[in-house]
Amino acid sequence: MTHPTARTGYLFAAASTLVVGAGVTAAAYLVTFPVFLGQGIRYGVGAIVLYFLARKERNSNQRLTWRERGYLAMVTAMGLVAFSVCSVEALRGASAPAVAIVIGAVPVALAIAGPYMEHRRPTSAPLVGAIVVVAGTAVVEGTGHATAVGIAWAVGAMLGDAGFSLFSVPLLRKIGPYTLSFRAASAAAVALVLLQVILPGAKLPTTFTASEALALAFQATFVTVGAFVTWYLALGSIAVEKVGLFPGLIPLGALASAALLGARIGNPVADVVGTGLLIAGIYYGSVRGSAHAATDSAAATA
Repeated sequence: MTHPTARTGYLFAAASTLVVGAGVTAAAYLVTFPVFLGQGIRYGVGAIVLYFLARKERNSNQRLTWRERGYLAMVTAMGLVAFSVCSVEALRGASAPAVAIVIGAVPVALAIAGPYMEHRRPTSAPLVGAIVVVAGTAVVEGTGHATAVGIAWAVGAMLGDAGFSLFSVPLLRKIGPYTLSFRAASAAAVALVLLQVILPGAKLPTTFTASEALALAFQATFVTVGAFVTWYLALGSIAVEKVGLFPGLIPLGALASAALLGARIGNPVADVVGTGLLIAGIYYGSVRGSAHAATDSAAATA
């Protein structure tokens, strides 16, 4: 498999997070649909597509060790199932902007934990960039209101989002982005459908509206397939703490897709200022940070 260059990796990371932002807008059309079933359908349909896309990788796939199977279980449990559950529960006790701000702290978590997963020490540039990205997310999203329980669930969603990347890194080189996406989506689909069935008061829908069907189709194809694979391609070519800066673009994807659908946009001044902070944080933490690291390395060997 040919790995993308770092520059292409940055483009993949940006494209992935912008699509995820559009997926947030699509999720607004699923608020009355059973959430676990909806997400299970979304991951299930995506897994079917990914099965065929992963055919070339299957010839070179190696069997996973027990530790690697544990990593795969964590990707599924934290990044897909727990993230879905925590996100829904967080919105019961906190407004969407408040939840988005907490989940938007993922870049800081990845800037700190990411290097340790690869037996490296964190560096300052990605961490500073991550803090700026979080500030930009807060400006774009606004403050909102929240209870302690809502914030606790939002923190759970943030940790799940971070785990999706952290536990994927050791698996990518071995099984590839398409196979990893397929295995995680398949397991998540089964788990979420089971949750929908066994939870008290679960009701199965008898009909789909056209908007619900389109929203699920978008999440299954563009988000589960497209965003997952491009995110993993980015992780395969860029350090995890640098890729982790790009979720700051999710609010921009949500804003752009909402505008295309004619939804009301928030404060234009806040959007411009927040966007500026997001771009500055990503640039400093990734591109500028790489330049500083190269200069420091050259000075150390001189």
